[in-house]
Amino acid sequence: DSRSPVVLSWKQRLKIALNSAK
Repeated sequence: DSRSPVVLSWKQRLKIALNSAK
């Protein structure tokens, strides 16, 4: 599914956002 990379992208971004918030 070509949507897989997109999901990983937003998931990775969310993780980075959480780390930045900390």
